[in-house]
Amino acid sequence: MNCPRCGAVNNEGTTYCVHCGLPLAGEQQPYSPAPGGQPPYGGQPPYGGQPPYPPYQPPYQQQQPVSKDSSSCGFSILGFLFPLIGLILYLVWKDATPLRAKSCGKGALFGFILSVVFGVIGGIATSLL
Repeated sequence: MNCPRCGAVNNEGTTYCVHCGLPLAGEQQPYSPAPGGQPPYGGQPPYGGQPPYPPYQPPYQQQQPVSKDSSSCGFSILGFLFPLIGLILYLVWKDATPLRAKSCGKGALFGFILSVVFGVIGGIATSLL
């Protein structure tokens, strides 16, 4: 059974629309005031001046899931120990999760700089011996 007001599909035997609350027993028209805001029957609107049915609202739209992006100490350490992996992770994640990508990139950069410094120191030490 489709609701005459909002078009929502309801189970057989339901007395009210599951979406907008319109009574489905019989052919009833939804409340709509005449132009000028006065009720069509000339009296006061029921329920303290409020229309008996809530205004139609479109169905809830699914929101995009929120990305849980945060800097990560573990990925910084991974990038430090393996700078190439840290660089790859930075390039893969830089658009989707920028904070996590930045952690990987920093770790990779510090790991690369430290390995170059130790390589230079090791080269100088071996040449002096």
